[in-house]
Amino acid sequence: MNVENRGVPTLLTRILLRKRGAFLLAVVYLVLAGAYIWVSGHAVKAISGQDAALLHRLEILKGWVFVLLTAVALYAILRMVVRATGKERQVSEELLRVHERLKLLVEANPHFFFYTQDREGNVTYVSPSVEAITGRPVSEWLKHTHWWTTDSPINEEARRKTYKHLAGEFDGKPILVEILHPSGRRVLLEAFEAPLHGPRGFEGIQGVAHDVTTRRRGELLQQ
Repeated sequence: MNVENRGVPTLLTRILLRKRGAFLLAVVYLVLAGAYIWVSGHAVKAISGQDAALLHRLEILKGWVFVLLTAVALYAILRMVVRATGKERQVSEELLRVHERLKLLVEANPHFFFYTQDREGNVTYVSPSVEAITGRPVSEWLKHTHWWTTDSPINEEARRKTYKHLAGEFDGKPILVEILHPSGRRVLLEAFEAPLHGPRGFEGIQGVAHDVTTRRRGELLQQ
């Protein structure tokens, strides 16, 4: 069953999975348990009156009711957490499979290269085809953020879009970025980027880029 359609359980699950969820739940438990003890204590005294034996039996009953309610609540909470984490694991695994299929598809085409970046913008993976396109091997790309960009005004817009992507904001539009080939020539890349998700949620960017220098030059000549 989808936990997103279960009202209050969904709210509790979201609270638990938050960074301080356990603390918030403990505070709620403290308040509710304190209220139960205070109310039930007064109720027991009111019912038993001066009957010590009845008071003793009611105190025992009150304790067992408290244990029962706590056990039921604990079971329900643990069950929701297990279901929620199981669902998240399934989603993460499916995203990983999609990621791998996309990578294999791109790497089979020498005119494209696939890459991933962490939330700091560091390149964490780039396909081997990047060397044929940019003139720089994989080892030079890894852990770099600058992409050897030129002073072209195009790159200002590229940087602006990249910052938004690293913040998790995507519009589905391509990015044009001009980089410098080791030979000195300028290479214009067109990149399409999407969020990269993992077990911890949004973890960075995954993208596909290809050389559009020749196409762009032809478009300019036609204008």
